Amino acid sequence: MSSIFNLFRSSSASDFSLPYARKTADWNIVLWLLVPAWLLFWLWTNPPHGFDLAFEHQFYVNNAWPLHADGRIEFWLHFMPKVISGVLFACVLGALTYLHQCRRAAVILGDHEDAAHCNLILSRLYYAVGAALLCVGLLWWLKQSTGVSCPWSVTEFGGSAAVVDPGGEGARILAQLKADGMELKLILLTHAHFDHTGGVAELCAALPGVPVYLHPADAALVGGDVFPAVGAETTPYQDGDVVKLGKMDIEVLHTPGHTPGGVTLKVGDVLLTGDTLFQGSMGRTDFEGGSYAEIMASLGRLGRLSGDYHVLPGHMGASTLEQERKTNYYLREAMEG
Repeated sequence: MSSIFNLFRSSSASDFSLPYARKTADWNIVLWLLVPAWLLFWLWTNPPHGFDLAFEHQFYVNNAWPLHADGRIEFWLHFMPKVISGVLFACVLGALTYLHQCRRAAVILGDHEDAAHCNLILSRLYYAVGAALLCVGLLWWLKQSTGVSCPWSVTEFGGSAAVVDPGGEGARILAQLKADGMELKLILLTHAHFDHTGGVAELCAALPGVPVYLHPADAALVGGDVFPAVGAETTPYQDGDVVKLGKMDIEVLHTPGHTPGGVTLKVGDVLLTGDTLFQGSMGRTDFEGGSYAEIMASLGRLGRLSGDYHVLPGHMGASTLEQERKTNYYLREAMEG
């Protein structure tokens, strides 16, 4: 009996391994994990690769996943894999428990070869369990980061999109959305002038139910020559409101002056300034509802935002807020006033 306990106490993992065979097997299993991990890392860090859109264009037909409509297909592809995975995981846990008992018995009996064989199988099972848990963790992270609970919930692989100030060419916008694999979720208007709203009716006719956001001060003026009918019912948003697009926050800044209800949309480090702030200039104030004093106050507010932003105006070229602070006469005057 004492010899058995002595053997058990003196045993270690190296005593019961097949050095070359086990190390080779373990290294091969590591490669199985490293190669797909490297491929995923490369795809993540080297966009756009277009694989998702190529997949979508092959299988996403007529605004639907064709297999999703078949209850039997969904049962076997969506529900049964969960059941099978649970059963397999329970079997693996049972196998791990059994193998640990076998290894313990082999150690006690002094059968080094059987113990080493058990160690080899155990290591492979642990790698399999680790890989399965890693996959579950990655899926959980993807669901949390994208807001999509299931692939069936993705209407198009490119995700959700918002259109800001569709002044016209609704057909072109719709074609671009389809080419990019995007589903239009929001139409956001910085103000209600015709050159910023002319495409709303066509978009809403093609995609009914998409909300159109407009500040109520501009909505009250709709119906004349300068503020023609938008072509859809509008949803009000005001200063400080946050509109959600998936996980993205779109903050509304009321910046009147060009129109009473003009807004700037702040999305991360981007300012969509409409006709308030232009590259090297600002919006006109001689239209109905315009106010020089108000637009100067709005420019001052934008100029005093902390940090730098990409500026995407309704006309002229893109710029940055820091560049405008240095070179834009009107913005500098507004900040000093």
